[in-house]
Amino acid sequence: MTATRTPSTGGSGGADGPVVGYLRLVRPAPDEPHPAGTSVPTRVIGRVATHPDHRGQGIAGGLVAAVLGSHGAEPFVLHAQQYVAGLYERHGFVRFGAPLRRGRHHPRRHVPPRGLMDTRDRYRAYADRIDGVSPTYAAWARSVEGPLVDLLDAVPEPKRQPELLFAVARRLGADPADPAALRALGREARPALVAALTSATVQANDPRRLAPVVPVLAALSAASARPLGLLDVGAAAGLCSIPDRVTLDHRLVDRARPAGPVPSGQIPSGHILSGSVPSGSVPSGPGSTQRGRRSATAGDLVRVHTAVEGPAVHLVAEVVGTPPAPATTPIRIGARVALDPNPIDPAAPDAFARLAEAVPPEATDRTALMRDALRATLVEPPVRVRGSVPDDLDRALDALPDDCEPVVMTTGTLVYVPGAGRQRFVDRLRERGVRWVALERTGVLTGVAATLPEDVDPADPDAFATLSLDGRALAVSDAFGTRVRWSAPPEVLAETVG
Repeated sequence: MTATRTPSTGGSGGADGPVVGYLRLVRPAPDEPHPAGTSVPTRVIGRVATHPDHRGQGIAGGLVAAVLGSHGAEPFVLHAQQYVAGLYERHGFVRFGAPLRRGRHHPRRHVPPRGLMDTRDRYRAYADRIDGVSPTYAAWARSVEGPLVDLLDAVPEPKRQPELLFAVARRLGADPADPAALRALGREARPALVAALTSATVQANDPRRLAPVVPVLAALSAASARPLGLLDVGAAAGLCSIPDRVTLDHRLVDRARPAGPVPSGQIPSGHILSGSVPSGSVPSGPGSTQRGRRSATAGDLVRVHTAVEGPAVHLVAEVVGTPPAPATTPIRIGARVALDPNPIDPAAPDAFARLAEAVPPEATDRTALMRDALRATLVEPPVRVRGSVPDDLDRALDALPDDCEPVVMTTGTLVYVPGAGRQRFVDRLRERGVRWVALERTGVLTGVAATLPEDVDPADPDAFATLSLDGRALAVSDAFGTRVRWSAPPEVLAETVG
């Protein structure tokens, strides 16, 4: 600390109890970096720390929120490690400048003078991200101004997410092809829109997220004398409860050159098959064995898991690094339980409509994937348990039969669970001694993030999610699991499975 910085410190803990959280707020140095064209920062968050026994309980986020609440009218800057980037970005900090290299990456971050990124800014940022995928949703996001911003600010913060707003708007009859439809709905049906947003949830199962998960579940299945008893947390209709019904191919990618399209005549990523895979479309025979994997070169497709008989999903994932060896037998699942606050009966007439309403209208390949995955789910529907974690974890686990090896799977679920609840969930899994396979947003699970390589940048779209087994990071992927970078060598997975 230099003489020009006058620190003030906040901690979290009882008046007489131990301090379990610490935030250091200091004055900036005269040359404190900040984005060009913005106000000179008047505050610097110098250090945020949480006692190891109390991590994952939202303490750090609570301290940051308290500081911004007290000094929110002032511009802030902080220097943060990459793996905790999400914590600060959820409070409105945005990145600027190049990373500093002092043992780990330390990207600078800055908050505008009002302290937080407001709703309009969030929607503009969302529009920029999705424009290439869904011009209609980008246009809707850019229409969020004035009265519509006021409407969103009147609902709880978790209910302001673009995907939720757009799903609810479509449910209420707004046509995404009309850029003005969202504003018209907010103007003409404000009470109905506010009421629907407050109670709505988004339940868009994406079976593509099974691509990183399947090799791990295959390894667990091979190592167990019993079939797996799969508990899918946040399952919605159970479209990700069918890893045994996934035929998975890896397309090996050379780091030195960008990945191109799958060669003509081969099935592209995300194609669905009901029944067997047509011969000649994807590799089979020797190419699907361990020997084939060792001799494969960049661009090759390698079969790593073959689905059980019947309706099946075929996925192709682009892979960097050394993935686990191909499975020699399909994943064995003896029972499936779907835990969700509002579980969807896959056999219900409106099941597909409920799942598809959150998908951008241009993503027809994604809705086709979901439709056929729903068909595969109907072969062996999971037992539906209405509830959430951590409160209903034990009840859902107890629904699995004793002759199965219990495995809990979370795919993009825990970001919606408050920090304290996430830690209770993790602690309870350890207490019960059950296996846990997770594909969650990078940084959401601080314990998992601490096991990632130091060069992983959560801002990289290809590191959006982290694949882990029992809290140990194995790989990172894009948001949908279609591009996977395996960082842990195969022997680490074998050691963790064993």
